[in-house]
Amino acid sequence: MVELFDRIVRIGVCRIFLREILISTEGKDPAAAAAAEKKAKDLVERGRKGERFPEMARDNSDSVTAKTFGLLDPYKKGALDPALESQVWDKPKGYITDPIHVPAGFLILRVEEHYKAGQAELSDVENEVMDKLYAPRMQPMVRDYLTKLRKEAFLEIKPGYEDTGAAPGKDTSWSDPAQLKPETVSKAEVAARGHRKKLLGLIPIPGTNTTSTGVSSSK
Repeated sequence: MVELFDRIVRIGVCRIFLREILISTEGKDPAAAAAAEKKAKDLVERGRKGERFPEMARDNSDSVTAKTFGLLDPYKKGALDPALESQVWDKPKGYITDPIHVPAGFLILRVEEHYKAGQAELSDVENEVMDKLYAPRMQPMVRDYLTKLRKEAFLEIKPGYEDTGAAPGKDTSWSDPAQLKPETVSKAEVAARGHRKKLLGLIPIPGTNTTSTGVSSSK
C-alpha cells in the first residue's frame, strides 16, 4: 500500500480543480455590460456567503460548462493564462475570486481542489488509493450481479444495435409485435377440458369403495 500511495502522490501533484461562472457581455451595450458586471459581483457575494456554487453556475453561467455545474478540467502549473493563474494558484479550497474582466465578459472562479508539489496528505488521495485497492476485486462481482439481473429481465434488442452487456445463453433477439399472433382456444379444446374434469371426478379415492363424488366407506 505504501508503494501505491507513493505512485498516486507523484501522479497527483501540481494540479488545481476549478469551477467557473461566466457572465457574458458579448454584443451588449454599455448599460447591459454594467448590469452584467453587477450580476457577477452579486454572484460572488452570494457564493462567499455559502450559497452552492455549482447550482449558481448551472443557473447563471453563460459558458458551456453550465451543463456540468461550471466544472473545468484540472490544470497543471503553467497551463492557465497567467492572469487567471495568479488569481487562484496559491488560494485554498473554496476560494472564490472577484469578477475577472475577460474578453467574453466577467469570469468568476472557485477553487474546488488544489494538489501542490510535495508530499500529499493521505486525506487528499485516500479515495484514489481505495479505488486502486478494491476496484480489481469489485469489478468481477459487479459484472456477475449485472449478468444475473440481465438473465432475469425481459430484454429485446432491435436489429442494428449491439448488446455489449449480453448475458451468456440469454436470447435478446427482437420480436416484432405486429407479427405476433394471439393465442386462441377452439370450442373443441374447451369441451375436451370439461370432459376431462368430469372423468377425474369419477376416479376412486384410494382406500375407499366409492368415487370422489360419493361418500367414503373406508374401513
